[in-house]
Amino acid sequence: MAYALSGWLGELSCNPQPRPFPWNAYVCEMRELEVGGERHPYIAMAGEGRLIDLDGIRSELFNHDLQAVDVREPDSILSFCSAYGVPTTPLYNGEQRLRLYKLAREVGAKYSPATWKAIRETHANLQVISALGEREANLDPRNPSLEMDPLLPARLSELARGDVASADGVRGAVSLLEVAQAIRLLQSATILPMALRYAAANGMTVDALVDYLDDSRFAAVGGTKYCRYSTESIFLGHPLEGYDTMLRRSDFREMVARSVVDDPRPIYDEALAYALHQGARRALEILELASTAYRMPVLASHLVVRPKRSTRSLDPFASRLATPDIDRVAARISDEGCVSYAVVYQFMSSFCLDDGEAPPYRRCENCGRIFRKYQDEGAAKNIRNTRFCRKNCNFAFNKREARRRGKQY
Repeated sequence: MAYALSGWLGELSCNPQPRPFPWNAYVCEMRELEVGGERHPYIAMAGEGRLIDLDGIRSELFNHDLQAVDVREPDSILSFCSAYGVPTTPLYNGEQRLRLYKLAREVGAKYSPATWKAIRETHANLQVISALGEREANLDPRNPSLEMDPLLPARLSELARGDVASADGVRGAVSLLEVAQAIRLLQSATILPMALRYAAANGMTVDALVDYLDDSRFAAVGGTKYCRYSTESIFLGHPLEGYDTMLRRSDFREMVARSVVDDPRPIYDEALAYALHQGARRALEILELASTAYRMPVLASHLVVRPKRSTRSLDPFASRLATPDIDRVAARISDEGCVSYAVVYQFMSSFCLDDGEAPPYRRCENCGRIFRKYQDEGAAKNIRNTRFCRKNCNFAFNKREARRRGKQY
């Protein structure tokens, strides 16, 4: 008999976050950068931008449109970025570097892409990398069975910004690999704590929870491994998988055969449940660290102002008069929001409410997705109970029921 999760496993908490400021979503163009004979795609942001406020986006962005992105498909990533803006990874101060590029363009300053050495020594977010763990930080977001340098996406983004440094109308650039890394991390870190809390509250078995996390209808790409590894692996260093799946491994079967316990499955299931709980706690820690990284101010101390064209070319004050005050512009750009933080804010705004303040987590009667309806259309709307995770599911369910009733008569 499979192990039913204990209620204490749902005892997870996080801190509420400040509401994000509006942000811009620009026209996104896919371009390529050649590095060492290899071509690497990146997303260039162009145009004036479309201002997005949290109240204007779909309810529970973190649980729907974000989870629908397939990071293995560039078109899927580009579609999300065009709708909501370009996410940046918290593994380095990517959001600040992107804003610094925008600041440089606005005040006519020179943007110098960070070197590989500078990224590692100055810009790497060691807290997030440490919280992820050495193995998880190195997982390739497009294929978690492969490993890569976790700061490679950052380096490609910096090279991409150098590639478009003089391009007209370009507001920023982020490597496709960095966007994939950011989305993959946010997808995995938001779904695990929420699913675990629901599973513990509703007596769900650990196998059912693992099946839910591995179902691409609910968890983006099936077989996710981000935030699923434990630094103290439960058995033989294997990924966290259900008992029946583990039995397909010959080394695990041999260990079971040598066991002196009549039925080792309950022991394994309990260890797996505990490991998932630890992973969920770590996911919340990563989200809190990410929120801090996304809200860091822009430091403009190293910008080199380019003199603007002027008929008074010999006037030493010409460039100063023609250039906006850098500190003032930096403060304004620092106050801009971003979609990465909006995802974290939406999730944590829901998760930090206990069941005495909000409806419990439920499963949608139409699509089966775990959710908590903490808002209607915007983050400022009242909390209300519902059987469906979104309006589209409500409509689809009603249509299906109407057809079913019609067939009965």
